[in-house]
Amino acid sequence: MQKITSLEIYLKFKPESIVETESLEDVGCGIYPCYYIKCENKLKVSTSVISLIIDSGTFEINHNFKPPDFLKEYLSEVRLYFRSIPILNKLFKLPWYSTWETIDKRIKKLKSFEKVTLTDTQILFNPDFTINNEELIINRSAYYIKKFINDIERIFPDYSHIVLTGGRDSQIINLVLKLNSKNWYIFSAQPNYPLVKRWVEKNGINVNRIFTHDGRNEESSEDFKKKVICGDLYADPRHIKWMPTIKKITEEFNDKCIFWGGTMSSPAHFYTGKHRGYIEKDKTTFFNNHFEKTASWLGNYHQVFKNFTGSPYLSPYHSPEIWSELYQHFDPAVITKNADLRMKIGDRLFEKPVWWLSENPGPKPYTYNFYINCYEMYLKYINEMVGQGRDDIVS
Repeated sequence: MQKITSLEIYLKFKPESIVETESLEDVGCGIYPCYYIKCENKLKVSTSVISLIIDSGTFEINHNFKPPDFLKEYLSEVRLYFRSIPILNKLFKLPWYSTWETIDKRIKKLKSFEKVTLTDTQILFNPDFTINNEELIINRSAYYIKKFINDIERIFPDYSHIVLTGGRDSQIINLVLKLNSKNWYIFSAQPNYPLVKRWVEKNGINVNRIFTHDGRNEESSEDFKKKVICGDLYADPRHIKWMPTIKKITEEFNDKCIFWGGTMSSPAHFYTGKHRGYIEKDKTTFFNNHFEKTASWLGNYHQVFKNFTGSPYLSPYHSPEIWSELYQHFDPAVITKNADLRMKIGDRLFEKPVWWLSENPGPKPYTYNFYINCYEMYLKYINEMVGQGRDDIVS
């Protein structure tokens, strides 16, 4: 095909497929991670680095790719905590690895808003900070959030939609008036589930069913290894939860389902004053935080979700249109320190006042009774798989 976008890769193709194209473009700030290798007269693209390595039949290790040993660092932090060492916070490592490199030096990660061809790469994002009115931000946000959700409903009319619901970002998705509410479900894990259930009931939200999860780690060691392989070592696997249960839900719907989440990039948030620290010196720092953190941290969850379960995981805050028509023109300085526009956006979408929760406890990261060196396991798997080839290449 002549050109393709990151969103199309996640919506139209099976996980870990190889897609051949002349042009690849990111349209969602890296929330839908893609990897590419330049061949003689085309790009080969996938949601998986390993798939591209297997397809090539060879492996050229990139010794500059040095992701943290997340499990080892977690165990070290726990030991420091119980020793009550006061410098613990200074030693804390970010739970993601920001890089556009991969384990193979021929394969690159598509950057946020990057367009790649065989001969050229360019970043197609130029903020102009011209939207500096709260009411305009609320109106455009509500319009493009609803438009994206309804557009996906039209493209996949016989699919079921499950919203992973916890805090306000995801609650807003449930407030959108759907084309067919019978196709919509909620997934909410402990400790948020009873709060979300109450919120749904208090507001009379029309939802087919609420799936729940007790919050306990259900992964086997094989599930854990699969999760690491699906994520290509870009984020702490302890924070990627529920995959075996989500996989069962996809099977219940015969793989004809789409998951949704309120993925944003706190604390550099578009709708609250939490981002203020990022604009004190330069407004572009606000966007740079999104470009790196979203792609490396939050995008990795979307990648693992797709590759592990087979179903796409979408965010209405990362549609092509909301970025081109709102965020690219957004002036972060307009949002004051204590502001939170999300409730006004939710009220606008629901077309009446919403009763909002004041709590969002959130699930804790998973703990494990085993230690695995993820890098060594990942490297071993690649060496075992090289030469086996692929038969699902799409041109």
